[in-house]
Amino acid sequence: MAADAKARSDYQMRGPYDIIARDGQYGKTKGPCENDFLAAYYNALLFVIQGEQAHAAKAMEIIRAYSRKLTRIDGHDAPLCAALQGFILINACELMRHTRGTGWTRDDTERTEGMFRQAFLPVLDEFDRQSPYANGNWGAAVCKMRMAIGVYANDQAQYSRATDYFLQGHDDGALPHYVAESGQCQESGRDQAHVMLGLGQLAEICEVA
Repeated sequence: MAADAKARSDYQMRGPYDIIARDGQYGKTKGPCENDFLAAYYNALLFVIQGEQAHAAKAMEIIRAYSRKLTRIDGHDAPLCAALQGFILINACELMRHTRGTGWTRDDTERTEGMFRQAFLPVLDEFDRQSPYANGNWGAAVCKMRMAIGVYANDQAQYSRATDYFLQGHDDGALPHYVAESGQCQESGRDQAHVMLGLGQLAEICEVA
């Protein structure tokens, strides 16, 4: 991991962006902002493992930049953007927030929680309002991010919504609909990459819980 360019403490951030997306008008932000989020996460991990202050500084630089600017997630794939890319960033925030020596402040807590509630959570809510309309990996991803926000923000309501969805939701991404009694997955007729994505996300929901 340390050999990855995104794990370097001198990584050059491409953002921050006020609007991010995977497709559409703002689709050009997908690769750059995903790399920024991964850089925050990788540097956070390396700080925890190695204790080198430069890694903490880089993770905090990226987290603070996005928490001050990001306001909206756009595009048809907004639920996937909010869930998949958001999960990377929220885990970086968790590591920095709860590890000594990172320089994390109360203002960082307020800004990051505000960003996740204002930019990410509405996208998850809208997906739930409209679902089921997508293959199971979408719903599992949304549930994973909702669970992560519930834990990060100490929000029992969001945590309970994620738990209820996982156990008895009506969407293809809920456990009862994603895995049939036969053991066949909802995505099995599509390709194995999406099967493993969905199963991995269901496992991550349990891990976060």
